[in-house]
Amino acid sequence: MIADCAYYVDGKRQHKDPIDLEEAARVVDQDDREGFVWIGVVEPESEELLELQERFGLSELAVEDAQSFHLRPKIEFYD
Repeated sequence: MIADCAYYVDGKRQHKDPIDLEEAARVVDQDDREGFVWIGVVEPESEELLELQERFGLSELAVEDAQSFHLRPKIEFYD
């Protein structure tokens, strides 16, 4: 389940409420500011992870990590 989706710039959330994945993908592609999208998932379904992977161009390793419970949050940079 996708529990939250938000866009952050300079460490500040840009929307009060969660944004949908379509809006998040648009913001990533069109906003010139140095920001990031945070997507909080809880016990994600394989289909949800596949959608996230395709929509945001995530690596297979990132998706594999999201399926592993009890991992600490981390930031990894990919090309």
